[in-house]
Amino acid sequence: MPEASVSCNAEAQRKQIEERAYALWESEGGAHGRDFDHWCQAEAEVMAGVDSGAGSDPSNPAARSTRSKKK
Repeated sequence: MPEASVSCNAEAQRKQIEERAYALWESEGGAHGRDFDHWCQAEAEVMAGVDSGAGSDPSNPAARSTRSKKK
């Protein structure tokens, strides 16, 4: 029954994305209108295997943009 295993993994992954998107929403003060952005960011983080707390803490190096800063 490999199909059941895949289904459980997909459901677990969706749950991780949902929880991360909610954490992102909370970290931005719960403002409405960015749900799609939060979902996409959470999905990217989960797919990349990023720690669930990395994107919510701006002081965390993993949360910083890889683009160079303007001086």
